[in-house]
Amino acid sequence: MEAEYELLLALVRNQMDGTDFQIPENLNWDAFLKAARSHRLEPFAYMALEHVPVPERVRQQLFGAYHKAVFRDTQFDYVHRQMQQLLRQHQIPHVFMRGICLKAYYP
Repeated sequence: MEAEYELLLALVRNQMDGTDFQIPENLNWDAFLKAARSHRLEPFAYMALEHVPVPERVRQQLFGAYHKAVFRDTQFDYVHRQMQQLLRQHQIPHVFMRGICLKAYYP
């Protein structure tokens, strides 16, 4: 399973700074998907592998996770804006320290 984790790290690196990566010939795609899922990195993997030839079932599973993440982030963003508006409306000082407000710092 080491090759699967190495690829996963390489894909994250690729999304962070554009570092090139290679897919090992003997990669166990099921183990790769399991590792990506367990670390919640399927959306990263989808973005990195979007234009790379991979088995269609892998692409579909990663796309499904990517789609869910985009939908979830959109919902979080909406709720964040609503909360911020209510706090300002009632003149309550606030600072969001976690969650959606940190997404601007990640790819």
